[in-house]
Amino acid sequence: MSIKDVVSISYGDWEAVACARLGGNVIALRHKGADVFVPLTDEAQLDVNPYLQGSPILFPANRTNFAKFTFEGNDYTLPLNEDWSQCHIHGFVHTRPFTLVEHKENEVTMKLVYDKIDEGFPFMCEVWVTYTLDERGFTQSYVIKNIDTRNLPVVFCMHSTFVEPEEFILPISLRQERIDGRATGKYVLLGPKEKRYVTGSPSKGVNVDGYYLASGRETQIGDYLYSVSEQFDHWILYNGLGKSGFLCIEPQAGMVNGLNYAAPEGHRVLEPGKTIDFSATVSYNKR
Repeated sequence: MSIKDVVSISYGDWEAVACARLGGNVIALRHKGADVFVPLTDEAQLDVNPYLQGSPILFPANRTNFAKFTFEGNDYTLPLNEDWSQCHIHGFVHTRPFTLVEHKENEVTMKLVYDKIDEGFPFMCEVWVTYTLDERGFTQSYVIKNIDTRNLPVVFCMHSTFVEPEEFILPISLRQERIDGRATGKYVLLGPKEKRYVTGSPSKGVNVDGYYLASGRETQIGDYLYSVSEQFDHWILYNGLGKSGFLCIEPQAGMVNGLNYAAPEGHRVLEPGKTIDFSATVSYNKR
């Protein structure tokens, strides 16, 4: 791995590598020497797609239609950074350098003070991330704290990019409708292919792509179980048409385009001085 400024943690058969400078991302996760997440091995990969290595932090998450939203009577305009859908996509946190707070043999903690007021999301907050390896496996823990004097809208997600498994199982109940890449705010019934996601579906050779309402918080990804905390109420799927060697299974708190829908379904509202916690654990669970 040629990435600079990384820190490594390990426990038993597990090892992980994180980089505070690159958005606090965990850029490698391995179990018994095999990659679980698609690793970032060269920073040039970020120029091709900054979301498909490790588990980048998305905040404010996913797509905001036409890069505009209204919150508590005020209108905001985000950078329009996905031309084909006319959306803002994936927020700013994954591009910001974090500060390394603590590094132990099996755990690392990093912190970002987000105080940018010139990017259409002028809310001050802290984002803390802790990665831990222990007998359970690999745990991602996140805390967002509102350090502003006004309320903070929160739509949060991890773009967790797993090495593509032979099969996955995802607990979903409805699909969030989209037209031309933009979420409409409506939910529709699952199609036949999506119903197979619930009981067991291949990823290789299958185009897996959609926004879904969660019906549970544990997904089986090959030999690994991905368990997420109760704040996550949606799952996002993407696998590059099933031809790219990865499967993104992204737990999300709030809807896609959630900044434009009412709380708490669309987004959470965090009052000044308050915090909100998220967590997810990857564990070995060979079936």
